[in-house]
Amino acid sequence: MKRLLVLCWVFALSAVAGHAQRINFGLSAGDVGITLTNLGSEEGVLDFNAVTNPIKPGTALITINLQQNTSQVVPILIEAAEHLDITVEVVTPPNGLELVGHTGSGPAPTLPFQLGWAYWNLSQPLAVVDVYSVQVMGNAREVQPAVGANLGFSSATFPMRRRSDGTTPPPPPPTPAHGGMTQPNTAKAILYLYGSLGPVPSSAYSGQYTGQIQVLVSYASYE
Repeated sequence: MKRLLVLCWVFALSAVAGHAQRINFGLSAGDVGITLTNLGSEEGVLDFNAVTNPIKPGTALITINLQQNTSQVVPILIEAAEHLDITVEVVTPPNGLELVGHTGSGPAPTLPFQLGWAYWNLSQPLAVVDVYSVQVMGNAREVQPAVGANLGFSSATFPMRRRSDGTTPPPPPPTPAHGGMTQPNTAKAILYLYGSLGPVPSSAYSGQYTGQIQVLVSYASYE
């Protein structure tokens, strides 16, 4: 039982100013009981141009992170049964972003990209969550930093609503829907996505670079 969030981007590296350099996100999902919603500002994209403009060959490392670039971080809302644990798995491209339309011999030129992500799971029933507030972002738990060891693959299992004692085990997975069933209450958790681009080598080809991130959310299994 999984929700699949596919994050696709096209990144434009330009030798001149005025071209957009940003990562675009698209969502798809297909599981009952878990929903995912992109709540990002600026159409839900990681916009490295908002940090460094223009981005040219030879540009140093550009970073969007949880602490310094609040409005540029992309928050993904996860809604699921409040009494259960979920597992979030993040798979990033092993070789970074690849040049679109490469026709030369050998593999396509790449640019290094590292995803950073964190989660927040302190929601209260019926509360409106301000995903960019200091209170929410300041209590998010980082799983992968924007700069550091690039895991390529990482995951985290956590309660939809953080339990106060930290030890209470979760109940069994939800019962499949049927006529006499009462649906469990839903909680909100936030997945924050950010990252770093570069350094962009001086020999980098100008053009569009593309890649894909997969985020899978499922109810945790302790079998």
